[in-house]
Amino acid sequence: LKLRRKKIFWTVHDVNFRPTNAGFRGKLDFIYTMTVSEPSLVGKYADMIIVHGKLLKNQLFAKGTKDKKIQVIPHFDYRYLLNDRQQRNAKFSEGNLPAGYVLFFGRIAPYKGLELLVNASKIVKRIVGHEFILLIAGEGDISLLKNHVSNDDYAYIHILNRRIPYREIPNLFYGAKFLILPYIDASQSGVIPLAYTFSKPVIVSNVGSLSEYVDHGKTGLIFESGNTEQLANHIIDLIKNRDLCTEMGENANKKLLNDMSLELCCNRLNYLYNMI
Repeated sequence: LKLRRKKIFWTVHDVNFRPTNAGFRGKLDFIYTMTVSEPSLVGKYADMIIVHGKLLKNQLFAKGTKDKKIQVIPHFDYRYLLNDRQQRNAKFSEGNLPAGYVLFFGRIAPYKGLELLVNASKIVKRIVGHEFILLIAGEGDISLLKNHVSNDDYAYIHILNRRIPYREIPNLFYGAKFLILPYIDASQSGVIPLAYTFSKPVIVSNVGSLSEYVDHGKTGLIFESGNTEQLANHIIDLIKNRDLCTEMGENANKKLLNDMSLELCCNRLNYLYNMI
């Protein structure tokens, strides 16, 4: 491409690699990523590198990449999911689960902090009672939770362990009160703008660039990574204060449209494409 005088724009999701699987498979993930999908050669010859957070830009700069070569563009909105009638009517097969659950959405992986979420949920259940239902929806190795979820816990913790097709997402998100990202390690996540698309606030840990897209107390709540009690308290606050939860969801959607819209991100990209 360089010999043909083509410009190379490279989007880096994870500056620091983290495996999506445990054990030997995780090691294979690392080998593949470092030798095939993210060789340093690409970073050296790319004309522009795009990341999804200021912290990630700083991390990349610390690795020796020139500052002017790195641009920050957020994950953009998912408003196309709101406009398709067929998608709005698609159901997700989770039995008779009532609306008003708390939702974890996305691939299940070791760094997602699900053990922390389950332990916090036990605290919430003791205080809130029947009002609290947790739905974990996503594909991945659910054996991570075997030692943390008892038979009694399954009365209020529901696990939908499969890939969620995009057509099922609207109803899945409309039925949720808010979303939780309890990650113990992260770069950023498309789950935040996805939640904001459906006017749902988020509770996120303070790892990576997650908190860069959450206005604490306005569009969601931020907790210290690994702090089970603080996470539990945030969940309890949003469950008990319905008006606050609704207000945060509305603020979240406004933030999405003002700071993270598809149009805004495309204009930024178009400017960069024509700048060099």
